Amino acid sequence: MFYQFHASFNTPQYFLDPIEFKKRLKSKEIYHLKQDLKLNQKEYENLLKRTKQNENDFIAYDHEFFRLAFRGIASDTNERTSIFSLLPKNIGCGSSVWSSIPKHYIPLGDSISIERVSYLRLLFALGIFNSLVMDFLVRQMVQINDVFSELSNMFEIQKEHIPPTPKLYDQLKAQNDIAIAKLYGISYKEFCHLLKSFQVLTNKKPQYIALIISPQLWE
Repeated sequence: MFYQFHASFNTPQYFLDPIEFKKRLKSKEIYHLKQDLKLNQKEYENLLKRTKQNENDFIAYDHEFFRLAFRGIASDTNERTSIFSLLPKNIGCGSSVWSSIPKHYIPLGDSISIERVSYLRLLFALGIFNSLVMDFLVRQMVQINDVFSELSNMFEIQKEHIPPTPKLYDQLKAQNDIAIAKLYGISYKEFCHLLKSFQVLTNKKPQYIALIISPQLWE
């Protein structure tokens, strides 16, 4: 998990076997190599015959370089929407993270060389993408991905219907929780007792607990 300018924002949850990871990525990396060199399969095989290098010697995997990455899941109601960071070397990415291509393969006689993207360019881009100006532009386009657009259209949900601040978002959640509690015939006193089992939520979101037990919302 990373945050803006912070590649180690949280403890990693998953780990990869480096050898198996490279085996899985090898065919993809060879495809990128052929794309960079504009070679078809036959031309690539001929190059392998001419070069004195072993195939594994000139292949370089993206995770062996510093990369620029951003979260693919974002919301315009969060503290920040555009979240970019530099990824350390030897880090794998899940499907919710998009990362830059850190290098290109270039021909060098009968051999193959690698041209790395300038670190200065990566840092320059990082500064731009994590700026408030860029965040403002992204917020105009993002609403927690677009995977629920069909439901938004079905229920005629407009952008102005979505709470623009965390406080208003919490109010909407609290109203929903209270409505469901009343649907099950749970009284205010019973609900307060029920909340005692949510110690982690109470510790992390005390403002939400205070809101949801507000007598005004139960009237």
